Amino acid sequence: MEAGKKTDTTLSTTDQNTELAVQSEDQSNFSSQVDAVANDANIAIENNAAFNGRIENTQGTVCNATAVADSANGIRRINLTYNGTSCTGNRSCAGIVVLSMPLLHIGKMQEQY
Repeated sequence: MEAGKKTDTTLSTTDQNTELAVQSEDQSNFSSQVDAVANDANIAIENNAAFNGRIENTQGTVCNATAVADSANGIRRINLTYNGTSCTGNRSCAGIVVLSMPLLHIGKMQEQY
């Protein structure tokens, strides 16, 4: 019988280095995906005259997502819906990103400033 025996539960240096490498890679992948969504949002805004105020609006396309614009209830919205494999084929993405801004009339905007 071994009463009161302590066992070492600390990670070895190799295990710690492996864990740190995996965490670093995960953080890098996460940052890349956040950047990709931000780029898609910028493209969707630039391509929508109701958001950017320009008539000619071809800045690129959002890959692997559909963009639907709506102006109901006093709010302009662009819904980016992801469902499938990325254009490069190396990741799968599913979900919705909603971009919105209030509809302001010029008279109301001038009153605010």
